Amino acid sequence: MDKLRGHTSGLAIPAFVIDAPGGGGKIPLLPQYVLGRNGNQIILRNYKYDIFTYPDVEDEAKSPAPGVEKRFSRKKARTPKIYEPDKVQV
Repeated sequence: MDKLRGHTSGLAIPAFVIDAPGGGGKIPLLPQYVLGRNGNQIILRNYKYDIFTYPDVEDEAKSPAPGVEKRFSRKKARTPKIYEPDKVQV
C-alpha cells in the first residue's frame, strides 16, 4: 500500500492529506507518514521518504459566545376587526 500512494490516483485511496511546503506533494495523515512533533511543528515524510515540517494548528483561546442581541418573542395577537355594515367608517 505504501508504494501505491505516490503513483496511484487519489480517487482510488481517499485520505486526509497535508500539502507539504516546497513542492513536497500531498502527504496523507496516517501513522507511517507522521514521524513526530517538534514544538509546534509536525514532522512528516512523503512517499519518496523526503522529510518536511509543517506548522501545527493550535487551538485559539475560546472567546465567550456573543450574547443574544434581541430576544425573540411572539407578536401579540391583534384583536380582530369585526365588520359592521351599519357603522360608517371615516
